[in-house]
Amino acid sequence: MLPQWLGNEPDRVFILERAHRTLASAVPNQNRAVLLRFLNYQDKEFVLRSTRQRDITHDGSKLAFVQDFSAETIRRRLITFNVRGLGHPIKRKRVLTFLKKEKVDIAFLQETHLSNEEHKKLKRDWVGQAYFSSFTSNKRGTAILIHKKLPFIFKEQYSDYDGRQILIRGMLYGQELTLLNVYAPNEDNPKFMMDTITLFNQYNTDFGIVAGDFNYG
Repeated sequence: MLPQWLGNEPDRVFILERAHRTLASAVPNQNRAVLLRFLNYQDKEFVLRSTRQRDITHDGSKLAFVQDFSAETIRRRLITFNVRGLGHPIKRKRVLTFLKKEKVDIAFLQETHLSNEEHKKLKRDWVGQAYFSSFTSNKRGTAILIHKKLPFIFKEQYSDYDGRQILIRGMLYGQELTLLNVYAPNEDNPKFMMDTITLFNQYNTDFGIVAGDFNYG
């Protein structure tokens, strides 16, 4: 079916290592995803690239082809880190070097203690995109750093005025992705948590990640 959906020559062959459907959703009448593992990386990239350029339908239903974000990939490439201040250039360099050595693609930083101008200095070396929420040079501050080789296409962002929340939304491998970095108050604050959940739900349309320092315990 793939050659037919992609509009390619009918004799083109895609070799799959395996294919299976995901577990049924608890939501009634919810479509189930089909996971495909291609033997050749080039075939996978070709399918993802081709399906981004046209609408694919089958029996009147629109099909979406997206790259699967496995749990292993998420654990390996993302990190949340309360840095407790990045005002000193030496510490800032050490933290960025550590993240580079760990091969981090997306970093959620809390307590950066940086102004807007100082936050911009985080965009260096391996960091291709940097988004942040500032407060003062010795308090709070959150940032999301994205590796320059990660093809994240930015769409919009939200940042509060208290240096506690930075949210960005965009596209990654053809899939909508929402990232929210949180630095919660030290005291019990149910309203803050409810506002955070509401904020995330307002922006998230597909796949999303909430990370940060929630000051529990």
